[in-house]
Amino acid sequence: MIDAMARTWPPDWDERRVGKDCGMCAQGRAGETRYGVRIFEGALCDAYLQRETVLPGYSIAIWRGRHVAEPTELSPDEAAGYWIGGP
Repeated sequence: MIDAMARTWPPDWDERRVGKDCGMCAQGRAGETRYGVRIFEGALCDAYLQRETVLPGYSIAIWRGRHVAEPTELSPDEAAGYWIGGP
């Protein structure tokens, strides 16, 4: 049996959460990455159709403002723009 409690976060987890060396931030607004192709470019977020997935059409939306690790870190105005596609 695998001990689920033995799993830990990497030593640099706190730095990752605040954006140090964030690959998504560093890539800018690439039209294509090794993971997928941009299918939507918005004022506040971009959507990418993922290449390798078990679900056809699986896409992700990437916030293009300041670095955040989770959508819950967005201000109310930022969240409104993210979820409804911008001002």
